[in-house]
Amino acid sequence: MTPPPPPSGWSYGHPASTMFSGPNRAFPPPFSARGPERPGRRSGLLVVALISGLVLILVVAPVVCLAAFLYLGATSAVLFKQPTIRVESRYSVGSTPAASSGTQLYVSGQYFALSATVEFALDGQVMTGQGFRGKSDSQGELALYLDVNNLWPLGTHRLAAIDTSTNKKTEAVTIDIVQQGQAHTPGPHGAPPDNASFQLNALIRGKDSDGQMISYSLRLAVTGQPDPAGGTVCTSDDDQLAHTYDGSVQGVPYHQRWVARCSGTYRQGHIRYTRLMLEDSYVFTKDNTTITCRAPSSFEAMMLVGDFTSSQLASGNYHAPYMSLQCDHGATDYLPSAPGTWTGVLAS
Repeated sequence: MTPPPPPSGWSYGHPASTMFSGPNRAFPPPFSARGPERPGRRSGLLVVALISGLVLILVVAPVVCLAAFLYLGATSAVLFKQPTIRVESRYSVGSTPAASSGTQLYVSGQYFALSATVEFALDGQVMTGQGFRGKSDSQGELALYLDVNNLWPLGTHRLAAIDTSTNKKTEAVTIDIVQQGQAHTPGPHGAPPDNASFQLNALIRGKDSDGQMISYSLRLAVTGQPDPAGGTVCTSDDDQLAHTYDGSVQGVPYHQRWVARCSGTYRQGHIRYTRLMLEDSYVFTKDNTTITCRAPSSFEAMMLVGDFTSSQLASGNYHAPYMSLQCDHGATDYLPSAPGTWTGVLAS
């Protein structure tokens, strides 16, 4: 069977040198098969670029603008506003914040440079030391406690803050530095304030000049007064009324009658108490015989001096002086001296 003739223009067996080239090439080059896809790729990239641009305009740009606005707002506050501080304390003299050694002043402020070191000046003098420095936060605000110690001078002062990065200084604030115990601040070792009223249970121990051991208790009553007077110290028996006590000496019973008043002070954790006997008499009874002995005049019957060692405890020294007594029938007797110590605990 004879094959059909080839299509017009078609030929077989071109020379090798012209088979894949020239105007009558049999086949196009292999890479030309992808030629029609190139316009489609360029259009896809254009779409991606347009979407990215829209995201940049609609999302990223507003966020950047907002951040810039906030930053510039904070920065403008630092650049154009004067920093300010406020001082607060648990204690006060009138309306003025007060502090004593061992207490703190709380300082808050705003419009400082961002994350800046802040120093403090007392009456215009920069206070040195790490405890007198602070740092503002990322918003230019300040909040810290200043520890007050015995290096702070007593009296009324002006406290200001200095932004070290801009050298701007706040308007000074008035404060009062007082003795420990004043302005209702704690006394030394956390003792009650000078103007506080409280009671202290004291236990007295010692040995009198006759070698007899003594041990008894009494309750000291401290009555606070406005500063700077401090408190007064008394006991319930120091009321200038007659009181009695029954006891014995070397097996001889006696009945005591006395009238007393007090003298005492409390200030800065320090206690001083004195009992002044206005009248003091003893009636001894032995073998149905009574003898009365009296102190010839008023005298200091006992003295206690001491200090608080913590917020609840106190201790110190005790002393009762020697006192001669005049008795019936020209006889004499005496009250022996008695040194000792005392410890006290704050009554609940």
